[in-house]
Amino acid sequence: MGGGNVRVATMAQVILSTATVYGVYLLGRRLFPGEKAGRTGLWAALLAALLLPLATFPALFMAETLFTFLFVAFLLALLQVPEVRPGRRGLWTLLAGLLLGLCALTRAVALAFLPLAALWLYFSLRPRPGETVGRPSFLRRWALPLLFLLSGLLSIVPWTVHNALAYHRFILLDTGASYSLWAYYDGNPRPDIEEINRQLEAIPNPADRQAYAIQKGLELVRQDPGSLLRKALAAFPYLLRVKPIEDRFLKMPYREPSLPYFLLALLLDDGLYALIAVASLAALVFLPASRGKALALLWLLYNLATMMLLHAEARYRQLLFPVLIPCAALALAEVRRLFRVRGWLWRAVVLGALLAGWAYCFVAYSPWGWAALNVRRGFYQMLGQVYRTLGRPEEALRSYAQAIEVDPCHPEPYYDLALTLERLGRVEEAAEVYASCWRLRINYLPCSTSLGNLLRRLGEEKAAREAFRGRYVAEEDVVTWAWENLALAPVGRVDVGGGLDAGYVYGVYAGEVGGGVTFRWTKAQARFRMIAGGAGMARLRLRLAAPGREEAVPVVLRIVGDGETRWALGPYWSTYESGCFPVREGEAVEAVLESPTFVPREKDPASTDPRALGVQVDWVEMVIQITCNSGESGYNTDTPFP
Repeated sequence: MGGGNVRVATMAQVILSTATVYGVYLLGRRLFPGEKAGRTGLWAALLAALLLPLATFPALFMAETLFTFLFVAFLLALLQVPEVRPGRRGLWTLLAGLLLGLCALTRAVALAFLPLAALWLYFSLRPRPGETVGRPSFLRRWALPLLFLLSGLLSIVPWTVHNALAYHRFILLDTGASYSLWAYYDGNPRPDIEEINRQLEAIPNPADRQAYAIQKGLELVRQDPGSLLRKALAAFPYLLRVKPIEDRFLKMPYREPSLPYFLLALLLDDGLYALIAVASLAALVFLPASRGKALALLWLLYNLATMMLLHAEARYRQLLFPVLIPCAALALAEVRRLFRVRGWLWRAVVLGALLAGWAYCFVAYSPWGWAALNVRRGFYQMLGQVYRTLGRPEEALRSYAQAIEVDPCHPEPYYDLALTLERLGRVEEAAEVYASCWRLRINYLPCSTSLGNLLRRLGEEKAAREAFRGRYVAEEDVVTWAWENLALAPVGRVDVGGGLDAGYVYGVYAGEVGGGVTFRWTKAQARFRMIAGGAGMARLRLRLAAPGREEAVPVVLRIVGDGETRWALGPYWSTYESGCFPVREGEAVEAVLESPTFVPREKDPASTDPRALGVQVDWVEMVIQITCNSGESGYNTDTPFP
C-alpha cells in the first residue's frame, strides 16, 4: 500500500457501494419502465441495500465493488441511448462505451460483452412499428454501435500500451483466461494446480506465461474434446449453491465469524440470493419482450457461458446482481400484472422447470453439513464467550470444550479456550492449547502469535521467535494483530525487528538486519507501546537513523496524553530521548513517531522497493524513576545515559 491510508481507501469503496444502491434504484425504474416503475426502483434499492456482499466487499479491496458500480452506471447510460432525442444519442453512446471499457479494466469478463452490447444497441435503435418521429437512418443505426465499440476500446488502450512497454508483448488486458483454460480442465488426468503454478512462476514474462498456458490447455482439450461439456455441466451448480467461502465474513480481523454473523450471512447472502433468483426467473419468463428484458438476458447468458467455459464459483454471481436485482424487484412490485400476460400457462410450465432445476442445484450441491456444523460449533463458542463476559470462566471453559468436541478440526474454539486459560493465569495450559491450535491449522495467526506472547513471557525466546514468525503468514499481519489483541508484559527495552517485538510496535514494516543491527523501517506514522514496570517520572529513549535522504529528517515523537519532542535525524544511528512524563505501575504508555517518507524506487531507478519509508528504529526503552529538570530538552547522543 506504500504510504496510503487503508481507511481512506475503504471509505472510497464504501461510498461506491452506497452509490451503487442508488444506481440500482434508477436501474429498476429504467430497465422496465411502466406505471409502477417507481415501486420497482424502491424494491430494487431495498434488495441491494440488504444484500450482504455489497456491504462486506468494500472492506476486502476486491474488484467486485468498483465493477458493480461501473456496470450499473454503464447500463443506465446504455438504456438512455434509444430514449433521448437523436442529437444527444452520440454523447450517451460515447459515455456507455467508456464505462463498459472501464468495467473491462476492472474485470476482464466485460471485454467480450462489448460487441454483444453493440448488437443490442443496433437493434434497439431500429424503428418500432408505426414510429415516424426521430427515426434514425440506417447509417446512424450502425454509426452509434461503432462509436460504442470504439469508445469502449479507447478505455483500455492505455493499459494495453502499458503492457506492451512493460513486457514487450501484446496483452490486451490480462492473462487470467489462459490460466483458467489449463488449470480448470475437467479431463483425465486432472491437472495438478500446484505443479501448474510452479511451471508458470518459472516463466518471468506474463505474455509468455499466457501463451504457454493456452498451449497446454488446448493440448488437453484436443485430447478430450468432451471435457469442455463436462466442465460446463460441473461448473454450473457451483454458481447456484450456498457459498462455503469466507469473503463475506468481516467481523474480526484474522478470525472467523461469530454465530450471529454467520446466521446473518446465510440469511442476507444465500437466503436473499435465493429470493432474488426465484423472483428474477419469474420476471424474465412472464415479462413480455422489451429492450430491458433483452439486455438483462444478454448479460446473464453471456456470463453463464463464460463462467461454465472457464471457471465458476458462487462468488462470481455477484456480477449478475446488477440485472437480477431489478428483475426480482419487478416481480415483487408487479406480481399480479406478470401473471396476466398471454400464454401464462406455458410460461408457468417453463418457470416450473427452471425453478426445479435451480432448486435441485441449490439443495443438492450446497454444503448443508458445513453450515450445520458451523451453527452447532458457533452456538457453544458463543455461549462460552457470554460466560466469559459474565465472569464465569469455568462455564466458559466447558462450553469451549463442547465446541471443540463438535468440530475438533476448527481452530476458533481452541483459541477462545486458550485465551480464557491465559486470563486465569494458567499459562502452561494455555500455551499447550495454543500449540495444539497452531498444529491444527499452521497459518492460523491468532494461535501462533498468542503462543509467541506466552513463550516470550516464560523466557523461551527461541521458541517465541518461531511462533511469532508463524507459517504462511505475513509479518506485517502479525504486527497488526498483536498490536490490537495481545496482553503485554512490562519490559524495559524492546529490540525492534529482533523477532520479539510483536505487540509493542505498529505502523512498521518487516524486520531487517543491516550492519549487525536488527531494525524496522517505520511508515509515516509508527506507534510504540511500553508497559510501565514501576511508578514515577519517565522518559522514552529510541535508537534511530534516517538513511536515504540528503538532508536531516524532521521527526516528532508524541506521548499519547502528554507532550511531544522534535528531532532532526541524520543517516547514522543515534540515541534520542523524549521529555519527562509521569507513569503509574502497569500503565500502558503509547508513543507516536511521525516522519516524512520516501519511496526508494522513486529516488533510485535501480531499486525495486515500492514502500514509503520513514526512519529506522533499532530499539525503544522506557526509563522510570528519574529526575527531570524543567529546562531539559530532548537528549540526542549515542553515548551512554547517566
